[in-house]
Amino acid sequence: MGVKLTGAGSIGMMPSIFGPIAAMVAIHRVVCSRMPVRPSPLLEGLSGGGFSSGDRTGVAIVVGLALAGARVWSRGKGGKSVNLELFDLTGKVAIVTGGNGGLGLGMAMGLASAGANIVVASRNQEKTQQAVHKLEALGVKALGVSLDVLQPELVEACVQKTVDTFGGFDILVANSGTVVRKPPEELSIEEWDLVIDTNLKGTFLCCKAAFPHLVKRGGGKIITNGSMFSIFGSTVRSAYPSSKGGIVQLTKSLAVAWAKYNIQVNCIVPGWLKTELTKPVYEHPEMGPTILQRTPAGRWGNPDDMRGIAIFLASRAADFVTGQAIPVDGGFSVMGI
Repeated sequence: MGVKLTGAGSIGMMPSIFGPIAAMVAIHRVVCSRMPVRPSPLLEGLSGGGFSSGDRTGVAIVVGLALAGARVWSRGKGGKSVNLELFDLTGKVAIVTGGNGGLGLGMAMGLASAGANIVVASRNQEKTQQAVHKLEALGVKALGVSLDVLQPELVEACVQKTVDTFGGFDILVANSGTVVRKPPEELSIEEWDLVIDTNLKGTFLCCKAAFPHLVKRGGGKIITNGSMFSIFGSTVRSAYPSSKGGIVQLTKSLAVAWAKYNIQVNCIVPGWLKTELTKPVYEHPEMGPTILQRTPAGRWGNPDDMRGIAIFLASRAADFVTGQAIPVDGGFSVMGI
C-alpha cells in the first residue's frame, strides 16, 4: 500500500504532464537542503517560485520515505500524485570516472543523495579521497579507485575492484576528459591523440568493460559526458569537439546495440559550467561576458546543476529513455541571434 502525504502544495498545483518534473524538483530541493549550495534558478522556476517552509517539510518527509524504500506518493492541491519511488537509487552502485571534482563530483553527489553507493575512479588520489569523504557524509558507501582511462588494464581493474567490493554495479558515469587549447594548425599529433584517446577512446573502454557486468545485473544505466562542443565547432579546440561529437554518436550506437540487454545509454551535454577545466574561459575578459550574455538563464552553471539530470538518467524514471544527448546549459544551445 502506498503512503499518501499532503503538504507539498507546489507539486500538486502543477499539471499532470509535469508530474515527473515535479518529482525531480522535490528531489532537487531536498538534495540541496543536505548540502551547502543554492538551488538552481531553473528548478526554482519549475517549483512555481520556490517552496514555503511547510512545503519543504512535506517534500522532505516524502523524499525521505522514498529513499528509505517506501512506496511514496505526494498529493498536492491539484489532486495529482507523483511517485517518487521512481527516482530512488538506494542500494544501487555507481562508478563515476573523473568523479573527484568538477562535473563528475557534482553527478556523484547527486547519485549519492538519491541513495547510491559510489566508486570514484580518478588519477589524483588525494582529490579522490577528499571526494570519498564528502560522499560518505551523505550516508552512503564510497570507494576511491585509481584510474587512467588511457590504460585498458586499469579500466578493467577498476571495474573488477567494484565488483569485488560491492558484488556488482548498476550505473556507469563515463566522465573523464581533457582539453588542449590551440588552433588546429598548431596542434601536434601527440596532443590530438591525447584528447581523442582520453575523451572518446576512454569512454568506449569504460563502457565496454562495464557491459558484461551490467548484463549479469539484468541491465543498467550508462551516462556519458558530452559538451556544447558536441554541437558547435571551435577555433582553438579542434580535437575536443571532435572527441565530444564522437561521444554523442558512440552513445547512440551503444544505446541501439545494448537496448536488448535492458541497458540505457544517454549523454549529458553540459553547457558553460564553472570548473577548473573552464576557468581560462570564464575568467577571460571577452569570452566570459560573451558566454554569459548568450545564456538565457543569465548565469554560468556549476557542478551542482548536474545532480538532477544524473539522478533522472540513473533511475527507473528513465527506463524508456536511451540514445539521447540532453543539454544542461541554461538555454545556451537554443539561443538565437
